[in-house]
Amino acid sequence: MQDTSVARNLALVAGDVPIDVPRLLAALSPEQGRLYYHLLLARLEVRGEVRKTSR
Repeated sequence: MQDTSVARNLALVAGDVPIDVPRLLAALSPEQGRLYYHLLLARLEVRGEVRKTSR
């Protein structure tokens, strides 16, 4: 199965590092939801929609 949203977000986060998306998804099978969540946060941060705050 090829998840194009995950592939696009991984490419955004990984930059020039090649990623085998189907293999990664298979390896993270039980935890794929966490991957989607973190990729969403990374995409929003890149677009400037999430700010880092200091405490």
